Amino acid sequence: MTGLKIIDDPAALSFFLTEALYAVKEPAPVQPGQRGKPEPTPADHPASSKVKEEPEVYHYLGENRRFVLVLVNYPDEKHLPEVEKAYLLKVLGAVKLGLDDVAVLNYAHYPRRKFAELKAFFAFNYLLLFGVSPLSLEIPGPILPYHLGLVEDVKILAADSTEIFRPDNARKKALWEELKKTFS
Repeated sequence: MTGLKIIDDPAALSFFLTEALYAVKEPAPVQPGQRGKPEPTPADHPASSKVKEEPEVYHYLGENRRFVLVLVNYPDEKHLPEVEKAYLLKVLGAVKLGLDDVAVLNYAHYPRRKFAELKAFFAFNYLLLFGVSPLSLEIPGPILPYHLGLVEDVKILAADSTEIFRPDNARKKALWEELKKTFS
């Protein structure tokens, strides 16, 4: 042990400690003469501890190969009624989009999810809203019904649900004109 030198440089310690160290606050021990449990600190309170939320699992139709998110609103359906699905696919097919190209999500089951969260998950470049209000998504910018909008490099088109615009020729025409602009 002769020839060893004591080093007082704090940086030298980092060569010996290669594992991460964590400080854990333990409750203060009960002192002799003190009764019961020690007073809880704010850090001991369960409401103050932050619970990590599990990531949302989205149940949607399609493969999203062209990064197109289609939001519909059917509270009593898993996705959307078969009649409306067939009509929606017909509308999308008119602009050469199929179920493989889009993700169809029933927003009625995810009302707390906002534009930024959906964009982070689906990475969409196009957002089609059928019966979903742009206000409920907290989209950062004005979106007018049946008019193409551009927010954060995302083309957004909001329209009524298929049950409403299907029998209305004026709305169908307005939607068709905007869909042509969006996907041309």
